[in-house]
Amino acid sequence: MNSKIAKEIEILESDLDSLIKELQKYDDEILNRKPENSWSVLQVLHHLMLAEQGSLKYVKKKLSYNPELKKVNWQTKIRTLMLNFYVWSPLKFSAPKIISGDNLPTESNLNTIKEQYPMVRRDIKDFFETVPDSLLEKEIFKHALAGRLSLIGMIVFFKGHFKRHKNQIYRILKSIE
Repeated sequence: MNSKIAKEIEILESDLDSLIKELQKYDDEILNRKPENSWSVLQVLHHLMLAEQGSLKYVKKKLSYNPELKKVNWQTKIRTLMLNFYVWSPLKFSAPKIISGDNLPTESNLNTIKEQYPMVRRDIKDFFETVPDSLLEKEIFKHALAGRLSLIGMIVFFKGHFKRHKNQIYRILKSIE
């Protein structure tokens, strides 16, 4: 596996482990509470998990038919920067329906997340262990807002997306306690 990707995945796994440990001090009733016009903490976690799972599924499907792939260029890099700006900004955009709304459970429990989310991360890690470095700088991942990005761009998005929603989780907890 590419060392840069390995390091980023390690950070992702560490961030998830830390967040889950922090959330274990709350019972599921609190983690299922929804502030007005917001998701519950557990819905946010499901959203994150579905986003990463769906992204990986898309990339695997895309690569399964040996497509002609464009090399990353300056426009790809600008789109990646713009996406990073978005995930770090306070601006709000609606999530795609497949990873929001009715596709998020109304009730859940932290144990489900503790079981399922690490499996998604394991699939991501397994995928990157088999990806040749030559594919890392190709436009493969398609983000709903930013368009085509590289696989490195996908991992960078995962990091920023997780951090953005981790902050949302802290805001939710503060508002419902």
